[in-house]
Amino acid sequence: MRTPHDTRFGASLISIPAMWLILAALLIGCAAVWGQEAGRALSMLQEVL
Repeated sequence: MRTPHDTRFGASLISIPAMWLILAALLIGCAAVWGQEAGRALSMLQEVL
């Protein structure tokens, strides 16, 4: 009964850094998209003003 729980815990410990890496990549991707959108909005505002 102990061994499956131990292996599952070890797998979760291994997957935690991977999860953080995936989250960081998603955040960077969202920041890049938001930066592009902000740049477009700023250029549109500059054209209007």
